Amino acid sequence: MVFGHIMAEVVGNAKSIFAGALRVMLSDGVLTREERRLTAALSRHMELKDDDPLEIYEAVISGDNVEGGKELTDDDGQEIYVRVYEVALVGVLSNDEWQLLGYLRDAFGIDEKTHREIEALLMRVVEEKYEPKMHQKMIGHLKDSVGIIGRWFDAARLKNVN
Repeated sequence: MVFGHIMAEVVGNAKSIFAGALRVMLSDGVLTREERRLTAALSRHMELKDDDPLEIYEAVISGDNVEGGKELTDDDGQEIYVRVYEVALVGVLSNDEWQLLGYLRDAFGIDEKTHREIEALLMRVVEEKYEPKMHQKMIGHLKDSVGIIGRWFDAARLKNVN
């Protein structure tokens, strides 16, 4: 699933991006059940080895640097973002989970145009895959996400520039 790219560019490695995601979700000191569900989805789609998530978690808690893992391209990032976003839409999203999606959008270099294409894709996926009651809930989350993820993404970008 590629949105408007001619040639894939490496955006980072799986372990360091996963560590960044954990830092975002641990910013309040707690890793909730929903956040664990998202980290499991993120780990799976990043193709981390079985022991990697725990090792990365322990490194993050210790304040150690994390490097290595599969090099991820912007195309990989878009695919991972779509999969994690879909998993997130099924649950009740906390501020940390919205921030995770904003972080992933930033880490994978997903611009506004691509983000809107991904949201349109997810709207179609939700309509096709989920029952009407769940469908309405997820569409509501998607509509909420437009502003929330955009604000977090803009704030993260400004922080990186300064």
